Amino acid sequence: MSLKSLSFFLFSHRHVVSLSSEKTGTLFGLLCLLTMLVAAINPSASTAGTIFVLSGSGFAPSNPSFGSIDGNTGAYTGIVSSLPSELLRNLAWNASISAFYTIDGDADTPPIALSTIDTSGSITPIGSLASNRIVSGMAYRQSDSTIYAYDKDGSDYGAINSVLGTWSNIQTSGTGIPDFGNSGGRFAILNDILYLTGESGGNGKFGSIGYTSTSTFAQIGPDNPLFINMILASDGTSLFGIYGDGTDGNQALYSINPNSGITSFISTISGVGLGSRFYGADFQSSDQAVPEPSLCIISVVSLACAGFAKRRQIRRCKASR
Repeated sequence: MSLKSLSFFLFSHRHVVSLSSEKTGTLFGLLCLLTMLVAAINPSASTAGTIFVLSGSGFAPSNPSFGSIDGNTGAYTGIVSSLPSELLRNLAWNASISAFYTIDGDADTPPIALSTIDTSGSITPIGSLASNRIVSGMAYRQSDSTIYAYDKDGSDYGAINSVLGTWSNIQTSGTGIPDFGNSGGRFAILNDILYLTGESGGNGKFGSIGYTSTSTFAQIGPDNPLFINMILASDGTSLFGIYGDGTDGNQALYSINPNSGITSFISTISGVGLGSRFYGADFQSSDQAVPEPSLCIISVVSLACAGFAKRRQIRRCKASR
């Protein structure tokens, strides 16, 4: 049952309030609980806030654009049309520094540096990585202040020191992580689980991997061609996919059910300066998923009816004395 269906049910059965007010609080409380359960099971019941992205036209970035996407409408707002750093991949927000981590450079265009980029597009270098890496996935884990990343060039899964910018291998082989291509932005963390998208044998893959030397890629859900050209972002509540296959007009925003890997279309993405491919995406930590209006309405009505029923019950007790 959808949230709209529950709202209609409440309205069409409003006579219950007057006929059996002493039971109204329980009834509406249960309906409110059911509604929230539906919202939890169906992540599409929430909408995204503002997603910051790196975009461009090539398979690999070249002076990409930096901007933001309205997660409700898909409207893109450009911040910097052409960043001064030629090869920027990945965005990973750290609230304590109020900036995103990003990787500047790759094995083909060294040196490679961990840098930060703030919401205005200002870039600050932190430290140098090894010169033979193409970091195609990166996410910041707050619990251990570590950046987890994947090097497509060497098939290495590693950790980047967020203060020094140095790389440490977690695994050098055997992770089973699918190919990421050269785009970047393939990692996102939700509820302390690291999710990723990629390609294997021409099939799009979605799954997760742990944080230890024995962790391996675990696919979630069926193959989906969208995942070949989809990068990830999490607002801390829900998981989102930002799709761009190199063709203008195909850019789109999806929600992803992290338990099943099922994607749900939210909106197309469009705006002046938007590239046809994406190289990194993330939210600011202050951006939280916004409940659907009907959920808020049902919650308020439930509490109001519970209070009304309690008040009627007190009055009846006083009248019977």
